[in-house]
Amino acid sequence: MKVFLTAGNNLRILLKNMAPTHGKNADDDHPIGSGKPAYRIVYKTLRTVTHPYVVLEWPNFRVSIANGDINRGGLTVPDAIPARNQRHRVIPEHGRIMRIDNSNSYMSCPDLRYTFSGWKENVRALCYVEIIYVPELSKNVSIEELYSVGRSSVADLKALLDLKYGPRLLAMPITEEVGETFDDWHWNRHIHSSKISAETQATFKSINGNEMIKDLQRLLNRRMDFGERMLRRIKLASQWYWMADAEPDQVMRFTYWRLTIEALEMVDTTNIAPVRDRLAELCGNSSNDWVRVVGPLYGVRSVLLHGNSRDVTEQSIKTAEIIARILLHSRLLDEIPADLTDKVRALLPSR
Repeated sequence: MKVFLTAGNNLRILLKNMAPTHGKNADDDHPIGSGKPAYRIVYKTLRTVTHPYVVLEWPNFRVSIANGDINRGGLTVPDAIPARNQRHRVIPEHGRIMRIDNSNSYMSCPDLRYTFSGWKENVRALCYVEIIYVPELSKNVSIEELYSVGRSSVADLKALLDLKYGPRLLAMPITEEVGETFDDWHWNRHIHSSKISAETQATFKSINGNEMIKDLQRLLNRRMDFGERMLRRIKLASQWYWMADAEPDQVMRFTYWRLTIEALEMVDTTNIAPVRDRLAELCGNSSNDWVRVVGPLYGVRSVLLHGNSRDVTEQSIKTAEIIARILLHSRLLDEIPADLTDKVRALLPSR
């Protein structure tokens, strides 16, 4: 097992992904690493039986609607809890605030015995729908990309089944995993982890509770003064904000940040001028300065949402996130951290 240490969100990644050589269901005819990277999702039906069984095969995907046992598995990190991002888990630190020598001290009690183990099981006697999809990707594709491409590629097939036969067919997800498949559709599961971090690795931060009370009272009282329409916009934008924060899929993450921006500033219009005007007001420059920043974002949004492409760059996501954050800061808090203002101004192209 390899251990990865990389920076991110003030937590280092202790374990990112186990190597693909750690797999299950392999045999002499299907050794690990010799198949095609693939995505698999299985649903249990809700007391819905199909007979005779349905098996449909195309070169790049297979649909089975049948009855039998379903094998599933994964990696267990017993003490980890979900982080804000869906693909990130954290091993928590335990500690108490203690009174020592007439002062309060935080006493950390870290457990450095990190335990990881693989698991697998057969879920027996199910009526199920299994979809295996083989994307046109290289063998070195990342776990995240396999999940992203797999989910997007079978979304229309799942919608077709749901609309045609009702929600009882794809009633309960049994497993979703990535691995490799072969010409006979044998499935080798890759045992991998989410990103795993240990809380003890993060830098320590202390907040003065008395100052927090004053700040929150002021901000919550200010919130009560919002008009009904503005409050609805901020609530909707905040929902998109949380969805963007948790979303691992790059296309959806970009989309959620864009929707945060639109909910806040593009009221009753599809024109990007209000966004440019607001950024100019906050940064002290001209609305025209933001044409080359905001305009391309709307172009990417249109291409993605109209289904013309799934390509979105890290820079586009970063730009959308920074703009969404400064706009939400300004509306919700009426204040903007200096480092965020610097990040926004850095988006402007050099003259």
